Amino acid sequence: MKIRQPRRELLSVLVALTPWVAACGQSPTEQVSDLGEELQEIVDRGAQLHNAVGFAAGVFVPGQGTWLVASGISHGTTPLTPGMGFHVASITKALTATIVCQLIEEGAVALEDSLHNWLPSYANIDSTITVHQLLHHTSGVRDIWNHPSIWDSVAANWSRVWTAEEVLSTFVGEPHFPPGTGWYYTNTNYILLGLIIESATGSSLAEELRQRIMDPLGLEHTYLAAVEPAVGTLAHGWIDVDDDGILDDISAVENRSYYSIGIASSALVTSAGDLITFSQALLGGQLLGQEMLDQMLTDRVITPVPDRMSWYGYGIQGHGPTVVGNVEAWGHTGGTGGYLAVWAYLPDSNAHIVVLQTGDTEVIQVYGKLQEVIAATLEYLSAG
Repeated sequence: MKIRQPRRELLSVLVALTPWVAACGQSPTEQVSDLGEELQEIVDRGAQLHNAVGFAAGVFVPGQGTWLVASGISHGTTPLTPGMGFHVASITKALTATIVCQLIEEGAVALEDSLHNWLPSYANIDSTITVHQLLHHTSGVRDIWNHPSIWDSVAANWSRVWTAEEVLSTFVGEPHFPPGTGWYYTNTNYILLGLIIESATGSSLAEELRQRIMDPLGLEHTYLAAVEPAVGTLAHGWIDVDDDGILDDISAVENRSYYSIGIASSALVTSAGDLITFSQALLGGQLLGQEMLDQMLTDRVITPVPDRMSWYGYGIQGHGPTVVGNVEAWGHTGGTGGYLAVWAYLPDSNAHIVVLQTGDTEVIQVYGKLQEVIAATLEYLSAG
């Protein structure tokens, strides 16, 4: 199989979306009376763009309801359903950051703790880097996925499960800048945070995720790929393996090598409904105390990519205007081979939104679907 580098959180793709109203396909006066029907039409239109692409979407508004829809084919003649799991890549970072924040609340970890307080030394990783800098992507550590040998290593044994220690010892190049002197989005930061969680708790990241988030919230379609048994039904991912213009089902490849490398930064599998439940719990104050939650959201670094990501907090980003139009939104994006995902919370309307996509197609499609879902949700709320 030809290996493709995952999209760096969809940040490396230059997106030029049409104006807000045009992109959403609605006039300013058009009102949505049945949000479920409108959402179904949105994902149906998306799935029709390619016969091997599927979409799932979810919306939750307190006091109004939850809507979950899906369209397209997972594989063969099996339809895509809202309850299927998707690889959501770097949305994983939000869960990892949540556990770090819980440990800070408990007094087990401090934001200004340095790596040398918790971990052994690794080549090219400055031991004075702090937890705060890891959360913010201001550590300067180079992204593992930029290492020249990593893709050959993945393909050499698809079923190999890498440890985080092996990854950090093998695939980290020279840093971009000294700690705290710049901003650069890198998955390596969250792999390091995963190890700090394990060091501070004495248990595995998967166990902590399950005990602190998955089980208490009843997330029945969520697990950490490569290191936990799969639960529920996974929507198949599709990419054009041989460049013949036809998307291929890649689910037959046991991709434990790739997902174990990403682990705390990008290995989460979840469904639209489970991700909506996590969003509601986190931003509704069920997982963190109010003071810690406020700090997670407001201790921000302004990023150099304002069109796509205006700021970065602790595992949560502010979506830029070309992603969500003129609406303020918090959340995260994720992209990996065969899957794209966007999670957005709209603080002005208290709406939680998820759009998940299978198929290695243009990233503009998932952004476009997100804009349509946001517009439909706001129109529905204004009509009510």
